[in-house]
Amino acid sequence: MTLAMTLALGFFALPVKAETSQVDEIQKFSQDCREGKMHLYFDCSCLKDEYIEHREKLGLDASPSLVRSYLGANCKNGDGIAAQMNEKCLKQPAYLPKGHDPETFCSCYSRNFKSLFERWDGVMQPTLEVQFKSAARLKCQDPEAYKKVYGDRFGQ
Repeated sequence: MTLAMTLALGFFALPVKAETSQVDEIQKFSQDCREGKMHLYFDCSCLKDEYIEHREKLGLDASPSLVRSYLGANCKNGDGIAAQMNEKCLKQPAYLPKGHDPETFCSCYSRNFKSLFERWDGVMQPTLEVQFKSAARLKCQDPEAYKKVYGDRFGQ
């Protein structure tokens, strides 16, 4: 069955012959996206569509975690994560490097993280997020040190 043969069920687009368990699985995924931190990084509506597509490709035997592992590269919400990171940065003055204006540094930090995040064409993993945060911080704190450490690794 193709995605063209779908039935609108509330705000979920599901295959016409979707089993109740599939409906529940997709509803849970959408709820997790909206209520967890996923919505800060991704467009939940787009992710839901990708989830349905990959569920269909991988088949019913694939676990929900396997389906999730294929998601995200096309549904990034760079503005959402940048706003959240800027707000969090400003609320944590101990995190700021000495001698840097909080507004300027946090804006730079969140903007650079957004740029790294949006350029990455893979799925975001926690270790990669830490690398991006470290790179964004260093680029704003000491651009010369950033060039020495990262060079053009991130294409910036």
